[in-house]
Amino acid sequence: MKSLIEKVKKFIDKNGLVENGDTILVALSGGPDSVAMLLILNQLRKKYDLKISAAHLNHSLRGKDSDEDEKFVKRLCKTLQIELHTSKVNVKFYSKAKKIGIEEASRELRYEFLNRISKETKASKIATAHTADDNIETVLLNIVRGTGLKGIAGIPLRRNKIIRPILCLSKEEILKYLDEVDAKFRIDNTNKENIFRRNIIRNKVVSVLKEINPNLPETLLRFSHLIRQYEKYFDSHTKQMQGFITESGDSIVLDISKRIDYFETIMMHLLVQRIEQKFDIQPTFSELERVMLLKTQSKGTTIEMSGGLKAVREERSIVIKKSNGPSFDGKTLHIGKRLSGTYFSFDTKLSEEKHLLNQDRFSEVIDFSKVKHGLFLRKWKMGDKIQPLGMKGMKKVSDLLTNSKILHSVRKNILVLCDGSEIIWVCGVRLSDKYKISKSTRKFLHTKIRYEFELQ
Repeated sequence: MKSLIEKVKKFIDKNGLVENGDTILVALSGGPDSVAMLLILNQLRKKYDLKISAAHLNHSLRGKDSDEDEKFVKRLCKTLQIELHTSKVNVKFYSKAKKIGIEEASRELRYEFLNRISKETKASKIATAHTADDNIETVLLNIVRGTGLKGIAGIPLRRNKIIRPILCLSKEEILKYLDEVDAKFRIDNTNKENIFRRNIIRNKVVSVLKEINPNLPETLLRFSHLIRQYEKYFDSHTKQMQGFITESGDSIVLDISKRIDYFETIMMHLLVQRIEQKFDIQPTFSELERVMLLKTQSKGTTIEMSGGLKAVREERSIVIKKSNGPSFDGKTLHIGKRLSGTYFSFDTKLSEEKHLLNQDRFSEVIDFSKVKHGLFLRKWKMGDKIQPLGMKGMKKVSDLLTNSKILHSVRKNILVLCDGSEIIWVCGVRLSDKYKISKSTRKFLHTKIRYEFELQ
């Protein structure tokens, strides 16, 4: 046990992953890898004077098993006296809404959650439990998908605030350690099912390669390190070409007004870097080839990319940006009739009684006599303002969503109930003070919104 902890400490020190006094947020799924990482970092807490907290995201993909995972990590953190932050998301809805795979949707939501909690807790580092075996799978998967230098370099030891302190450990070492310290953990049985590409790589390909080379995790880790050195050298010699790629608002713009055919491979490499930095998405090599082919296409030609991105051919450039979320142009509401969309349902009921007062944030009671122009439901847009309940002045809806800590991934899909141009309710967030009920209210409009996603 001591030798394994010492191995991790040497790995951390060699790569400068942790500094004395760091505040570390541990991504804790409840599986063997994350449990081992939490225990190891807890052992090293005094050596580095660390402040440790943990974060667990319930993906709602495995029904009761997902809820049991959450209960387990709560018990574990209580035993270790470690602060735990939890949240629950609907990965299937997010995947459908963004037209991306379940794995990719899970990753996006997980990192958004971790980044949000790290800001709230002022954590200096986020530790994820990637192992040497995960690195094997990533390298092989990227090769199969089609990739450049960054892809075959595997999992980076660190990226911004994110660190991988147990990347030096194999799955075998981790399970042996957990057995020695008699630590319990949760098992995700879907990892054994060959329904995802990563699972097929793990369960079929890696097992065969390990028969050829039992030290495959260590071998691939050294290979990844070597490729990263090549990548650094490559980067240092391509700075003069970075001016071809700029950012404009929420978009990346590739200038194609000048002939750059000779440097296309380098340009693709730089484009990968910029996309990863801005969108936290790593496109495949084949996707980038398709993007570069847009140079020969007419203005307006569009291709869809992974991660909910799209590339559009403009007059003198190629623009890469996020695709729009699920569409909803807005509809007039008819009281007593449910309105359903791809990601929500909205109910209304008019009553002269008070017994149906709002039960939670997704229900509101409105003074119907104050509605002058009829009820209209739509997505909020930039520039929208509301007079929040209890306030005298107006407030931007965008600021209200930020202050309410609504997840960035769902923020653009939040709906507003309107009376003409006046916003009555930012649904699930805040009612307008102008439409609140009072002692003189005689007609009570009971409203209820159901989103197919978590707001926080």
